[in-house]
Amino acid sequence: MSTYVLALIPKRFQHVAKALVGLAGVVVTAVVTAVPDLPRWAAVVVAVLTAAGVYQTPNVTPEDGGDDSAA
Repeated sequence: MSTYVLALIPKRFQHVAKALVGLAGVVVTAVVTAVPDLPRWAAVVVAVLTAAGVYQTPNVTPEDGGDDSAA
């Protein structure tokens, strides 16, 4: 799964992939929490999936990221 996440992120931003996955999870959690018709457990599920996504995303150094022109 982690290679799929990195494939979606441009190479120059891959060194901050964990932060981007966490930010996406925060946005989705906020949306789920703001919608009053959804059950409470939905926010918990999204938060757990966010934590799992951040954990599964590998650490990439800026040297590994490079820029998009090399790809």
